[in-house]
Amino acid sequence: MQNKFKNKYRISSARLQTWDYSNNGAYFITICTHNRHHFFGQIQNQKMQLSEIGKLAEKFWYEIPNHFSMVELGNFVVMPNHVHGILIINKTNDESFVDTKHCLVSTIHTNSIIGSSRFQNQGKIPFHRL
Repeated sequence: MQNKFKNKYRISSARLQTWDYSNNGAYFITICTHNRHHFFGQIQNQKMQLSEIGKLAEKFWYEIPNHFSMVELGNFVVMPNHVHGILIINKTNDESFVDTKHCLVSTIHTNSIIGSSRFQNQGKIPFHRL
């Protein structure tokens, strides 16, 4: 049995420790749901049917360039329990990112249990089953 990375993650970090991930380049991103629950929808007749949460994941993906002008979007797909996408960072010398720490995207709903801030540290938001 393989040990979990940092006694928490399924696999060891695939990140190159000597690379600054705010550098220009194309990055393949995978984001998985907690415990691999199928929050984003289901596959029916070989086609992905997005749930309301899946629609939000897709919506927020396409909003990324609105928040980061130096980011272009490549291909993107929502699966039942994860999303894959390609982010292309193409910044000039005078553009920079804020620190690239793990964060959780949440939305504002009138009866939300998710949270009221768009980006929060994962450790600050308790997990709620929807």
